[in-house]
Amino acid sequence: MCAADFIRENELGTEVHPPHGEIHTGKDFLVHLTIITLGLLIALGLEGIVEWARNKPLVHRAEASLKSELRENRTTLADASATGSE
Repeated sequence: MCAADFIRENELGTEVHPPHGEIHTGKDFLVHLTIITLGLLIALGLEGIVEWARNKPLVHRAEASLKSELRENRTTLADASATGSE
């Protein structure tokens, strides 16, 4: 039995299935390569969407914190410039 006959499972639980038939031509190879590439792009895109949704509240908190800090800095600068010009 060759390694291509097995369905492998890595530590993340992702299954990789070997092609069901042999690859005889360059066209067969390109078809399999295209299918694998599209599958990976779809999986990465979905993972990106999940991470974006998961991090969205963190981004909003960081934006609010930065706006608050900018407001405080402007007030501090205005006070310092008013005090320095007297």
